Amino acid sequence: MRSLKTPEAVSIHSSSRSTAVYVGSNKLELQLKYTDAVFLDIVEFDFVEGAPYNSLQVVDAEAVAVITDRARDEVFGDRPVLGEYLETTAGIFRVLGVVP
Repeated sequence: MRSLKTPEAVSIHSSSRSTAVYVGSNKLELQLKYTDAVFLDIVEFDFVEGAPYNSLQVVDAEAVAVITDRARDEVFGDRPVLGEYLETTAGIFRVLGVVP
């Protein structure tokens, strides 16, 4: 990075932390990371469903999430989840996208 005159993109994100989701009487542990909108551009995920959140949603602190297909399957089953709510011990998030 030091040799770059101008970075193409810069992102900020938190460390991952564990959060719980309850599906019936089962407790599932998921990893939660807060990021800015640029993060999803840099890592270039291929979305299997939906799309990334945008910078306005980050600025407005909207409780939205991009989840993995594994988390989707464990929590919701193998069905479309866009607009569904993921209730965790860290808060309730509206699902905007699913990545592998």
